[in-house]
Amino acid sequence: MITTEIQLPDSLFDQLQQVLHTHPALSWNVVLCQALHAYLPQLVDSEPQDSSSLL
Repeated sequence: MITTEIQLPDSLFDQLQQVLHTHPALSWNVVLCQALHAYLPQLVDSEPQDSSSLL
């Protein structure tokens, strides 16, 4: 299993906490999945690597 440490900006966590505070019914799992889904493409685009290595 390959593990990668991803450095997320503090502002992203601030946004997550704000969303959870505004919508307490949401779980951390839901919010984190949505945040990662939105943020991961930026990480992938910023990495100068062959896309085939991500498969």
